Amino acid sequence: MLGSAQVPLFGGFVVYRSIFASFSLITLALLPQACGGTPPPANSAAEATQAPAAATPASESKSATAQAEEEKPTETAVAPEEEKKAGPSPKELLTREGVMYSFAFRSSDAYTKAQAACEKESGNDQKAIAGCMAKARASITKDAMVFRKGDDGNFWWYTIQQKGAKMETLSKVQVEFGEEKDGKITVKAVGKSQGKVPAPKELSVEVPNEAEIFVADEAAGKMVYEVKMGVLDKL
Repeated sequence: MLGSAQVPLFGGFVVYRSIFASFSLITLALLPQACGGTPPPANSAAEATQAPAAATPASESKSATAQAEEEKPTETAVAPEEEKKAGPSPKELLTREGVMYSFAFRSSDAYTKAQAACEKESGNDQKAIAGCMAKARASITKDAMVFRKGDDGNFWWYTIQQKGAKMETLSKVQVEFGEEKDGKITVKAVGKSQGKVPAPKELSVEVPNEAEIFVADEAAGKMVYEVKMGVLDKL
């Protein structure tokens, strides 16, 4: 046993001490491994290896989004000719076969003006107001209009006065249609008009829909004419 061996007091004592010191150094060097310790550099390397793995889900998500965008169906531009076709032009509506435009007094500016004048003149006398309004309506003789294509291929504009079931042509004139813009069209007389009432040289007609037209009159203001079908046999 090292702890109880008897050694000489001189040279043997020095050898004993030297062996004991070497044994102690070897023991201290092996102690960390015996206790299960792991060198710090190994941990740092493991953490560096694991860091890129944490970013993988974001990359995969980005790739999935990009793939979804690529798989979206491509929208095809609609060509102008494939768009919804516009309705009939003002000229086509005006010149429909069998259509007569009948004056709508109550919807026109003439009615509003006459009502104000008659109420001012007659006060609260309803009978007097009614007589005044009837007189105002009778003063407007252009009861109806017709635009039609004749047998000669030309377009004609008829102005008609209606007396009961009888219709009288006030004027008839060949016309040409001018520029169409914002639902309005210009009607221009060609040559001299026929009938007892001269037709104007030019007429501006607004065609807001298939059921009515608006005609501007210098004296009466806006005159509204409503469509009547199947009224005319022959003019």
